[in-house]
Amino acid sequence: MPSTNYNVQEVDLVTSLAGVSTQATGFAPGTAYTAVRDNPAIEQTEGADGLPIVSGTNKKGGTLTINLLTNSPYNAVLQAYAALNDIKHGTGTFSFILRDPSSDVVISSLNCNVEQPADYEGSDGAPERSWTIKCVPLLFDPV
Repeated sequence: MPSTNYNVQEVDLVTSLAGVSTQATGFAPGTAYTAVRDNPAIEQTEGADGLPIVSGTNKKGGTLTINLLTNSPYNAVLQAYAALNDIKHGTGTFSFILRDPSSDVVISSLNCNVEQPADYEGSDGAPERSWTIKCVPLLFDPV
């Protein structure tokens, strides 16, 4: 059962590339991350006889969006992953595990790539940097 009080500071995200693991720090206030599957887990249709037909899918890819503070040192890690893919396509593939005790979930993937690097913004405030990461598969496991 999820906690009654959500605490974003309990989110623990670790990425790994070529045997080097790095823990994320400096999440933006509010929404630290969003993890969404690209396809539904099942498809249900109604047969001619009115009975449901349910079929599963093996397509478990998804998108992880990470929101960081502008001054988070983890921006440099994600930028390095993205740069590897720009220079040598696919060499920036990394894995991650995200533990969120407040949501009673562990999210992970062994094959991830930065799909959309965070935008840069010059402003008086401290804008968030939002990173879009494609993952195959994107796995959700209860704690």
